[in-house]
Amino acid sequence: MALYRDTVITAIGAERNPVVLVGHSFGGITISNVAETIPERIKTLVYVAAFLPRDGVSLLDMAKTDAGSLVVPHLHVDSAAGVMRLDAAGTALFAQDGTVEQQALVAASSAD
Repeated sequence: MALYRDTVITAIGAERNPVVLVGHSFGGITISNVAETIPERIKTLVYVAAFLPRDGVSLLDMAKTDAGSLVVPHLHVDSAAGVMRLDAAGTALFAQDGTVEQQALVAASSAD
């Protein structure tokens, strides 16, 4: 989480005026972390179909409550390593509007 937050902070570092941050999906968590860290640099936060968990609630916790999620069944969590990954079928969900070639490329790049 710190890497995402710090990358955004670095990106807005040269701006003289407070910025508007837009977060989509997981980006909602990131822009919230940025705003908590440097509130004086933020004018507005915009959440577009984004996650905004309460303190102590993880993205995975929130995702598991979404009974209609097509992604959650394809998540594989390795708690010991602190990572989560999607299998190829789950990753392919993010290319549904792509061409057949793009879908094949996504599937190949995420092979188990």
